[in-house]
Amino acid sequence: MQRHTLYYILVIGLLLSAAVGAVSAADNSVPVLSSAVNISWDQAPSSDPFMHPSPEALKRWVDEYNAAPEAPQPGFLKRMMASFQSQQNLLSLISYVPSERNQNPIGNCWVWAGTGVLEVAHTGQKNIRDRLSIQYLDSNYNGGSGPDWAGEGGTLGDFVGFYGEQKIAVPWSNANASFQDGTAYSQAFKKAGVAAVDIQMIPNYPITSITEQRIPTMGVGNSSAIASIKGTLDGGKAIYLGFVMPNADAVSSFSNFWYYQGEDAVWDPSPFVGRAYDPARGASHAVTIVGYSMADPNNRYWIALNSMGTGASGNRPDGTFRIKMDINYDATCPYFFTVPMTTWETVGVTFGDSLTPTPFDGPHQVPGVLQAEEYDYGGEGVAYHDTTAGNAGGAYRTDDVDIEEMSAGGDTVAYIRDGEWLEYTLNVASSGSYTTTFRTAAWGSGKAIRIQVDGQIAGTVQIPNTGSSEQYTIVSTTLPLTAGVRHLTIAFVGDGQNLDQISFTTGPAVQVVPGATVLPLDLNGDGLYEDLNGNGGLDFNDVVLFFNQMDWISDHEPVGAFDFNQNGRVDFNDIVLLFNQI
Repeated sequence: MQRHTLYYILVIGLLLSAAVGAVSAADNSVPVLSSAVNISWDQAPSSDPFMHPSPEALKRWVDEYNAAPEAPQPGFLKRMMASFQSQQNLLSLISYVPSERNQNPIGNCWVWAGTGVLEVAHTGQKNIRDRLSIQYLDSNYNGGSGPDWAGEGGTLGDFVGFYGEQKIAVPWSNANASFQDGTAYSQAFKKAGVAAVDIQMIPNYPITSITEQRIPTMGVGNSSAIASIKGTLDGGKAIYLGFVMPNADAVSSFSNFWYYQGEDAVWDPSPFVGRAYDPARGASHAVTIVGYSMADPNNRYWIALNSMGTGASGNRPDGTFRIKMDINYDATCPYFFTVPMTTWETVGVTFGDSLTPTPFDGPHQVPGVLQAEEYDYGGEGVAYHDTTAGNAGGAYRTDDVDIEEMSAGGDTVAYIRDGEWLEYTLNVASSGSYTTTFRTAAWGSGKAIRIQVDGQIAGTVQIPNTGSSEQYTIVSTTLPLTAGVRHLTIAFVGDGQNLDQISFTTGPAVQVVPGATVLPLDLNGDGLYEDLNGNGGLDFNDVVLFFNQMDWISDHEPVGAFDFNQNGRVDFNDIVLLFNQI
């Protein structure tokens, strides 16, 4: 064997070994059983689902926690009455399947813990006990990929910031909203397994306001710390508990406790109080505190809902564990800054009324043409999702969707950003396959429109780079529609798009007329394509092109798109009528 050939084989072998190691490396020997419904048998489990923040990230977490406003506490009278209460459990307010509540190898426990708090608040306020999507945050947070994606850890402050911007919570039962990121793939490539635009966003639950609230536990004495935590739970709020395992021994201790002990066992973090924080081997974790028991004065504990499945052999059928109540709430881990061993928080959240979209001036008729700016009424999270405040174009409507006037006349939805969407109510005349055509402009490549009908994924169209916001083209796809009232959701992939109109026809899509370079355009939405050369306006060149290619148009185009006199065929009278429109 030649020397250079052997060298290449060795290099390839080393690269393959490194790639396998990136997916399967583990800090300890405790297995994580892969019990999430979307995990296939060949996806290698990891032994460490915890968060491993960098020193800079951990410092930010601690600073943000210390700066968070304090959670309001019940008044003196209520606290006095609650002092006689020895048990509380809010777990029944959370809808979940224990085996599916499993983050597996990725470090998004903060999303599970925060969502648990949100679910309790939603049930309490609206009496709607519904499982909320973890995947929705994973796929949208920081673009759903990269070193700062949700699987690399976060805080309740990050959770609150996300929902404060999105202003909606999405049910787990929506299409593609169930958790699908607990895989070795997502861990290795730091990427959500579902694109944000593929998640069905209607129905959803509007969020009017949400704030991070710190429960005072440090520097107040254990009895006051316990009373504050207990008071929050007695007030019907679940609690976000973040805790630090300062070194490899602490990580192994908690892992063995979780995977191999039963739900009546009590975890005591006290042996690791005062241990120096080791950023290479330590870890952080977050859980939802849902209750407590003080029935036995010698065995008082908090009840925690975890996100690591049901133990090594189903030994935790509810996915819960107990935490010793009588611990040192002032405990810290020495580091070059002070690291609290436990942090206790909740959220102040107000849910809006769950609304349904209202058609804009009645449902849009199919077949027919709808103007993009005539999306439904209902507001943010109901009829549209827009990531910036106000109408940047200042045209046509006064909500947050950006609409501007086109130089050729008419209005267009403009300044579109990745992840935004619009909702339309349709009235479909008869069931069948419709050619659905989008008149759109884009500057840059990689743009697309994802289509949902009645909340189900129906297709995707790729948007070509037209060069500018004033240069429009049309793209088409075939869309099956059932007769009756339907709800169409258009979700955008990529920043930098405009959408002018959407048309639905029962015949084949129009084609580029020989002599032109782009598709013809229907300029006024009447189903007739006046702009034969697709330059954005009706002029004499369109008439000339029609005259020169009349026979080709008759043979290759949908007749109804060029039959201006409505006599069922393309003829010279159609050319005359087009000329008279100039």
